[in-house]
Amino acid sequence: MSRRTMVRIYLLFQILILMVTAVPAYADEAPVYFEPAEYGESIRFLQKIGVLDAEMPSGQLENYVTRGEFAELMLAALGLKDKYAEENAVCRYTDVAPEHPYARWISGAADLGMFDPAGEFRPDECLAYNEAVKVMVTAIGFHVQAEELGGYPQGFRLMAERRELLADVQDYGNAEIPRGDLYRLLENTITADMLIPDGFGERYTFSVYEGRN
Repeated sequence: MSRRTMVRIYLLFQILILMVTAVPAYADEAPVYFEPAEYGESIRFLQKIGVLDAEMPSGQLENYVTRGEFAELMLAALGLKDKYAEENAVCRYTDVAPEHPYARWISGAADLGMFDPAGEFRPDECLAYNEAVKVMVTAIGFHVQAEELGGYPQGFRLMAERRELLADVQDYGNAEIPRGDLYRLLENTITADMLIPDGFGERYTFSVYEGRN
C-alpha cells in the first residue's frame, strides 16, 4: 500500500470520528427518572410527616420537579395542602389558569409569601437550586437577614449554608435541582431552627427556636 493511500485512509478515518462525535448528545436521550434508593432517609422522613405519599413510584417520577409541584410540596410541608385543595384557586399569575393541576397550591404559596405574587409563575418549568433555596430560607424566617447579605441569589445561598439547609445537597446555582436534592433540602429545612418574631413596638425582636418548623 502506497504512502499516499495510507494518508487518505487515515484522513477518512478522522473525518468519520468527527462526524460521529458531532452528533448532539440529546439526540437519543431517554427521559431521566428518579431513583429513590440513594435518598431513602430523606424520603422516609418526608413520608412519615405526610409530605410524600407512602408509596414512591420508582421509575415513574421524573428526576426534576416543576415549580408547580414544588408549590404543592411546600404546602404539604406546612400541613396546608388539604386546606388549599378545597379552595378555589385565585391566581395572580398570567400563565396559571384556574384549571391548572397545581393552581390551588400555587395560589396558596403566593398567599403565604413564598413567591412574588404577580407576573408570570412558569408552573411547568423545572425548579432551580437558587429558587428552591430562596423559598426554604424564607420559610424558616431568615429572609430579611438574607437580603442584608446581598439578596437573591447569593445572600439566600449564604444564609442557607449558615443554617445548614444545604447539608448533603449539591448547590449548582441556576441549574435544575434534581428531585433527590430537593427532598434533602426540604428535610433540612423542616428540621432547621426557625426565626420567629416575639416582640413588637418601636422595633421587632426575634428569637431562634430549635427545630421549630
